[in-house]
Amino acid sequence: MPKGHKVTKIAMNVALVTVSTCIAFMTLNFFFPFVFREDVFPRNLVANSDSLQYAYYPNTYNFKGSPTWVAVVGDSFAQGMGDAFLNGDENYSAAHFLHQRTGKNFLIFGKSGFGSLGAAATFIGDFRSYRDSWIYPKLHKPEAIFDFFYAGNDLNNNIEDLNKYMMKNESTKNLVARLIEKRPSKWFIDANLPFASLLYNYVRFNAKKLVHMQMSAPDNAQGRWPNSLTVGGNTISAPPLQSSAAELSEEELQRSLAVLFSSLEYLKRWSPGSEIVVVYIPSVVGSYDWHEPIEIQKYSDNPTKFITNKFDEMKSEEIRYKICQFSNLSDFTFVDTTSYVRKEGRKRLLHGPKDWKHLNKDGYSAVASAIMEQFYENPHHHRNNCHKG
Repeated sequence: MPKGHKVTKIAMNVALVTVSTCIAFMTLNFFFPFVFREDVFPRNLVANSDSLQYAYYPNTYNFKGSPTWVAVVGDSFAQGMGDAFLNGDENYSAAHFLHQRTGKNFLIFGKSGFGSLGAAATFIGDFRSYRDSWIYPKLHKPEAIFDFFYAGNDLNNNIEDLNKYMMKNESTKNLVARLIEKRPSKWFIDANLPFASLLYNYVRFNAKKLVHMQMSAPDNAQGRWPNSLTVGGNTISAPPLQSSAAELSEEELQRSLAVLFSSLEYLKRWSPGSEIVVVYIPSVVGSYDWHEPIEIQKYSDNPTKFITNKFDEMKSEEIRYKICQFSNLSDFTFVDTTSYVRKEGRKRLLHGPKDWKHLNKDGYSAVASAIMEQFYENPHHHRNNCHKG
């Protein structure tokens, strides 16, 4: 065969492979929203997805059902992180239990590490990306927005956002509006090439994980963990625990709550037809009666390291009272899951035992029960009964 013919044949084969790869790649992207589901896609790849990709992953949304839906907004507690997720359980989040009990569609926009501002900004940003996407279904605005507020670190995250993003002489409301209205730089790729975005995140995530594993010392063995409690007659050890903002001063608490309130107000202005439901989830310390003293997980240079059950209860009551009062003034529903979690926590462990930072399957079931009773089964759910002490 002449040399020129060989070159031509090689070029044609390369072109054929390239075109076939592009077609397969575009097909994967086009069908991504319908195959990136928990009954199809491996769970171990989901941690690398962006919130825009993740929203449709849980089996809590029926594409062929009613177009009405409920948004679940927040951090990893909204997302459903915890032992049930790690174990590959089918129903691993509060949204799963609510979907089962109500038959309604739920889309989860939670993501680890978010405070109140990040949660609102990501949700609205993702909604806009769906609206402008070539492949994702177009959505009407939700009938309700469940804003999951976790007492264990959301307020700490809010302070971090204030310190990082607030400009000189800027009000909290202006900060919230500025960051929510700023569109993510890679929204187009996430919305239209989700498979490519997932691969990129997978490589980046595992590279960081490898570095972290090389630099980090192993955790203490469970037998040397500093905290303990008795549940169902069994004494259980636990690592340093997330508390109800024990490290924050009164001034920091007020500033942090202002971020939450401004974020909720923005959500209401953005979608006036949606019911706003603030779901309070207690910290790990606030979920049980611990053996004292209790060593807490540190988020700042504050010297506080050990607290009592009474101290955490006092902080939790103050936070819940202020959120409840704000909810009444704003005509929002306030769902306080504390009593449900504490009641179930006397019978069984609702966190861990692998992941002590998040609820397990029984914990998310308790949260769903509180939402059912205080919102779906309560015709007067806008009349929040606020009490302190």
